[in-house]
Amino acid sequence: MQKFLIDFFPLAAFLLLLLLKDIYWATGALMIGSVLQTTVHYVLHKRFEKMHLFGLAFVLPLGGLTLLLHDPAFIKWKVSIFFWVVAVIIAWRHWLLNKNTVRELMEFSVKISWPAPDALWKQMNLLWMWFAIITGVLNVLIAFVFFPGNNRIWGLFKFPGTFVIQMAVMIYTFVKLQPYLPAETSAENHSKD
Repeated sequence: MQKFLIDFFPLAAFLLLLLLKDIYWATGALMIGSVLQTTVHYVLHKRFEKMHLFGLAFVLPLGGLTLLLHDPAFIKWKVSIFFWVVAVIIAWRHWLLNKNTVRELMEFSVKISWPAPDALWKQMNLLWMWFAIITGVLNVLIAFVFFPGNNRIWGLFKFPGTFVIQMAVMIYTFVKLQPYLPAETSAENHSKD
């Protein structure tokens, strides 16, 4: 629960200020919240979370340009650029390095080797790559084609919209992989519930 709160605090602050004030206040809140998120995680765990640093690499420059130039296009492009970079990383590792990003992340999260068939792992890896590509495209369509200038609709797509889509893909991934989860790990997870 603590990780969930830390991870989604900046997005919740962004949405709240977008609905109550405007996109510039929301962008400032997202920037400050992201720095606080990274700092709090470091204080609690004595290490930086790579995804937080990865997010900061997009939030600070594009948020800064949004505030400096008073142009919301920069922060709106952040969502697409972020997801497309994720897609490129997954694709690059998949086809050029023969590594499975989704498998590595899932096995890291459960701290064991997850013996699902390689074909299924490849399928899940490509699913996440396509999720990232499509989410980036949807962001462009919502921000600049279907609802240009409507920052609130775009903000609701950004959060909770992309989160809901991501959770649906995560649940699908887990359902497909769960039968291959080693019995002792599956039993441990059920005993924690």
